[in-house]
Amino acid sequence: MKRMRIPMAAPERMPPEEMARLEEAVLGVLHSGEYIGGAQVEALELELAAAAGYRHCVGVSSGTDALWLLGAAVGIGPGDAVFVPSFTFSATAEAFALLGAEIILLDVREDTFNLCPDSLMRALALCRKEGKRVPRAVVAVDLFGQPADYGKLGEICKKEGLLLLRDSAQSFGCQCPPEWEADRFPRCISFFPTKPLGGIGDGGAVFLQEDGLYERLLSLREHGKGRDRYHPVRLGRNARLDAVQAACLRVKLRSFRDSQHLRERLAVRYSLALGPYAKVPVVQPGCVSAWAQYTLRLKKEEQRDRIQRALAEKGIGSAVYYPVPLHHMPMWEPKMELPVSEKLSRTALSLPIGPHVTDCQADEVCAVIRETIAKGG
Repeated sequence: MKRMRIPMAAPERMPPEEMARLEEAVLGVLHSGEYIGGAQVEALELELAAAAGYRHCVGVSSGTDALWLLGAAVGIGPGDAVFVPSFTFSATAEAFALLGAEIILLDVREDTFNLCPDSLMRALALCRKEGKRVPRAVVAVDLFGQPADYGKLGEICKKEGLLLLRDSAQSFGCQCPPEWEADRFPRCISFFPTKPLGGIGDGGAVFLQEDGLYERLLSLREHGKGRDRYHPVRLGRNARLDAVQAACLRVKLRSFRDSQHLRERLAVRYSLALGPYAKVPVVQPGCVSAWAQYTLRLKKEEQRDRIQRALAEKGIGSAVYYPVPLHHMPMWEPKMELPVSEKLSRTALSLPIGPHVTDCQADEVCAVIRETIAKGG
């Protein structure tokens, strides 16, 4: 595959001083002999919990494992219905399906890409009318870095007696209005290298407020251990975070706010330049996006394809998240119509964003898009 001059992401491109700190952190772990868990992981968990406003943080092996472990900790299993947006990465539904739950897919809002409360209400009504499944949990995804509407979703879940879980794989660093009280809900994040807080491999974490849930997660991530791993009290799995990842994430956490300011600045620059030509991302009032992705909504699939080809010809990366909504994938039945998810899969296009993109490069991206739209309509 051709290496893009302006790639979608470039986690290896970082200031020399940060690279030096990462190398020092890796060597420190190497010489310590403490490679899995231990002091680095414990320190990272404390720092992340403080940064996110949660009482507890449990570091785990990936964002997908974070979702599975949280589902297992709250007791989701066979007979439970779990509501998930269709316009997301498959891991969101996969983690809970592997626990035996039945996945009910929902539509999203076109402006924010996030779960639509009205779609949830319709699905709940149908589920209760049929009486075949027990509604148990809603998994809201903070897609592309913007938080879902936890104000409305929280009200619905409280009224309906449902758990509300946050798939925040892409949104570490986002902010919600205080009145939403979004930090009441358990939250999973990913440290995949291209995420806003990315590691040098796989990793994830679960944020929690409840002490009992925290203790179950500690057990589940290490083979269901009791007082130690040789006295298990439940079925678990090996989903621990390694010390090298933790040490590197601690380094990156120190410069995270600077990185986020750069993403925010690029997003504003894109929106000002492209607003007259395409539908730019909408951030809900009172919210701050982590800007994991900057995603346009274009008129139609043909226009998106022309723009993507034009960008590639100039050595500029772009990406389609997500070309197939979950309800069109063979593992999820029955098939249904979720028109907004289907439309977004045909018209959404994400542009390069991150500390590796300069202002001049962002301007070049915008120029190519404006020229292509002007030529092709």
